[in-house]
Amino acid sequence: MKRLDVESYLISRLSEALPRATVVAYVPDPRPPLLLVVRREGGAHTGALLDRAGVHLQAWGPTELEAYELMSDASEVVMALPSSSFAEGLCRVEEESFRLDPDPQTDLPRYFASYTITTYDR
Repeated sequence: MKRLDVESYLISRLSEALPRATVVAYVPDPRPPLLLVVRREGGAHTGALLDRAGVHLQAWGPTELEAYELMSDASEVVMALPSSSFAEGLCRVEEESFRLDPDPQTDLPRYFASYTITTYDR
């Protein structure tokens, strides 16, 4: 059986859907103006076949509105995944949080969202 690498999968799907932004697993230096960071931050295997991955997204933009629009678009993509990706091992997405979260080091606009993404081994 093969387990879906949720972080890499989301980076790939979000990069395709949001070509205006840089989508990566870390904050590069220098930070691009429109940046979406995707990280798996935990979760747990439930039974032999299911994985409930905890995933966090952070969206930066030159303005608060641009950061919000990027996160809003990213959230739409993530929330639509189960209907388009079941054959790839993804079966459920729950949005846990969506909020303004200014970068504490630079005070630049940043939005934060967290999800629980359930996948199954295929």
